[in-house]
Amino acid sequence: MSRERSLATAFVQLADSLVEDFDTTELLQVLVDQMVDLVGVDAAGLLLDDKRGNLQVVSSTDHHDRSLELFELQARSGPGIDAFTAAQPVVNIGLDEARRRWPDFATAAAGAGYQIAHALPMRLRDQVVGALCLVHDSGTLSEEDQVIA
Repeated sequence: MSRERSLATAFVQLADSLVEDFDTTELLQVLVDQMVDLVGVDAAGLLLDDKRGNLQVVSSTDHHDRSLELFELQARSGPGIDAFTAAQPVVNIGLDEARRRWPDFATAAAGAGYQIAHALPMRLRDQVVGALCLVHDSGTLSEEDQVIA
C-alpha cells in the first residue's frame, strides 16, 4: 500500500473513532499504532500532560516502549521530556549522542534493542500537551516523517 493510501486509511480510522461516546484511550492507541506504519519506526509511545505539568504514559505500541517511556519519566530525562519542555522536535538521536544527553535513557534504550530515538511535541493549538516518542533500531526520521507524525 502506498504511503498516501496508508495515511488516508489512518485518517479514516481516526475519524471513525470520533463517535459520540468514543474512548479517548482507544483513540490514542490507534494513533500510536498508526505511527509505526506511517513513519517506519519500531515502536511509538505517547506522553500527555496531566494539566499540572507532569507527563504520563497514555499509550504505547509494545511493552518495551512502555517500559522505556516509564523509565524516561522516572529519570526525568530523555527525548520525550526534552521535546515537551522545549516544545521542539528531538529527532535522529543515535545512542552515542543519547549517552551524552541522557545516559540512563540510552542504557535502557540499548537494552530494549533501540538505536535511534525521536520525540515530537504534541500540540493543542499553541499549547504543548505532550510528546510523541518514536524509537527504532536503524534509520532516520525525515522531514516528511516529522510532518506526518
